[in-house]
Amino acid sequence: MIVDWTVRRIAYISDYMDGVDAGQDMSLTVPPGALEQYSPYRWIVEVYDEYRQNRTRGSWLSFMTGEEAYHTGQHLVLDLGASGVDRWKGRNWNNLSTANPEWLAVYGNDVLVGDFGSTYGLQQYDPVSLTWTQIASANPDNTGNTMVAWNNGLVVDFGAYGAHYWDGT
Repeated sequence: MIVDWTVRRIAYISDYMDGVDAGQDMSLTVPPGALEQYSPYRWIVEVYDEYRQNRTRGSWLSFMTGEEAYHTGQHLVLDLGASGVDRWKGRNWNNLSTANPEWLAVYGNDVLVGDFGSTYGLQQYDPVSLTWTQIASANPDNTGNTMVAWNNGLVVDFGAYGAHYWDGT
């Protein structure tokens, strides 16, 4: 069952899952429209005995929906719109930016890049120093695929300024 934190309503109830052994990964596909963007949820999992009579244990996972999700190395990065950019490190969420990115992309060796519009331009995230560094002051064009990972680098469409390739150097 998935529950909305803010209004404490049930957002989705899945069918029973049989045959899931202890330690085995579980996943759940939720139908489109069941969850709202930028909302906090809990996925509650309850385990019953083989006869479905007695609940033996339960657990829950907290998560937040956003605009887009990206995978960098072993981390999940979530574009939360006006709430910024967060990264899941296995146990908790860390805020990477409070600015609202227009677009995010991952290239090369799991390098995260964000288009932060005309205010901050194109920024690259450094997970060691935990900082963003501007790599272009121009605002990428947002009429289509703004940034695409290609050939261990990134192709960025800057509209009237043309398409440019960035490989981190």
